[in-house]
Amino acid sequence: MAVPELPDPPSGVLRSPERAFLYLLRQNANAEGLPPAIRFLDGLAGIVEDADTATALYRRAEQMAEQNRAGVALIAWRKRFVPEPDSAVPETWPCVIIELEQDGIDRGSCRISSYIQENSGRWRPRPGPRLQEEVPVVQAEQHVGDLINQVEQGDWQPDVATLGIEFLMSSGLINLPAEWWRPQSPGGRPMPPLGVYYLVVARSLDRMRDRTRPRVWNSRWNALTKRQAGAAVHWGVHPRNDSELDAWEAQLHADPSLTSVVLSTSPDRSPGKDELDVALMAEVPVILWDRREKADDSARHAIEDLVSGEPAELPDRTRRLRTAAITQPREGDEPSHPGSYVALLWDDPRRTVTPWRESS
Repeated sequence: MAVPELPDPPSGVLRSPERAFLYLLRQNANAEGLPPAIRFLDGLAGIVEDADTATALYRRAEQMAEQNRAGVALIAWRKRFVPEPDSAVPETWPCVIIELEQDGIDRGSCRISSYIQENSGRWRPRPGPRLQEEVPVVQAEQHVGDLINQVEQGDWQPDVATLGIEFLMSSGLINLPAEWWRPQSPGGRPMPPLGVYYLVVARSLDRMRDRTRPRVWNSRWNALTKRQAGAAVHWGVHPRNDSELDAWEAQLHADPSLTSVVLSTSPDRSPGKDELDVALMAEVPVILWDRREKADDSARHAIEDLVSGEPAELPDRTRRLRTAAITQPREGDEPSHPGSYVALLWDDPRRTVTPWRESS
């Protein structure tokens, strides 16, 4: 598929990807100016099993295209139709992954990059747009909106009606209300909040970088997906000291059927921050909380309703809750509907990417 214009290669060339790549390095570019070795790398990224290897191959193809002044040709090449090679794999929803990495020194700055899963079927995210410079966190909403508008202009499959946005965040940014960010339309008018228009979930950049116990992460995820309705939830208990937190942590580690955690408070303060750290170390894939400094019973009841249904539908139920919040008239300056504050971390271990810093 990468080099349909070339005759059959000499004997031995197709014995390994390395041999094929070296052979194609000696071949000329096509009429659009894209060398066959680059097309081969990009195509190889679309069929390898390991998502991290796919990401590395995509990036290498982009680097080579830039060196050959063939970046535009590579973009055009990626827009061609390629049939799905394996229809037996579990389906995934098309999505954009937005990586927000907090600067290690200047906590008010962050780096923004992205990945794009353009269709359902096999998990094949490719690197998307990336900001070359750090930006203030307070300006992240504007830059993310610009990036999403840029991604939306791509050639998506005609049947992609619902698009997901997965915010891959450092722990210090995890409580950002990204689902309520509003991109600007081309005419300058704010669009509806992202969490109403898209399936928006948070993900942990720290866990993605430090997959020390992938077996446990996958085990809890499988337990979640096999449940008919409801989730085995470990509720925060507002621990008053380290001893109570240790007991709560021991219960979580001891029960592999616990697939979801609800934090006592937002992770911007204790004990929510400590409970979030514990839940991530225990490889819990689903974590919910009230973003407000002071939670109330309405949010707890809303979360109880969210986790009581089919696990696979939790992101969509959360979107409907957020839609209900924005359609309810406000009685004061601050919205009262709990959907305005409920946060969802939905961390599928099968949907992994290689964070930018790891491959730079």
